[in-house]
Amino acid sequence: MAGGNGRGPAKNQLNAPRGIFVDKKDETLYVADCDNHRVMKFTLNSKYGVIVAGGKGQGNGLNQLNSPTGIFVAEDDSIFITGFSKHRVTKWDKGADFGVIVAGGNGMGSELNQLN
Repeated sequence: MAGGNGRGPAKNQLNAPRGIFVDKKDETLYVADCDNHRVMKFTLNSKYGVIVAGGKGQGNGLNQLNSPTGIFVAEDDSIFITGFSKHRVTKWDKGADFGVIVAGGNGMGSELNQLN
């Protein structure tokens, strides 16, 4: 349903996928494409995915992801994304060009405002 065309950045490729979420209401697959620093959405029987978060290179900006590993899609189609390297959880509203930090984002650590 996703990838299978070798490792790479094209919309029919993945590079080190780490997490998935299956939206049962429309049989859509979301993939945390770790080394491409993006989250892809694949609809049933599609040959290509759509970038729904990140895809602007690796970085710290709110329009970027840094090694995404986990995803959860809420009822309103907002996407919650965990990032391995930035110790934060971001929320991307449907169609948004950037996310909002909802947990962590204050460096790695054990304080109440940090994640590790």
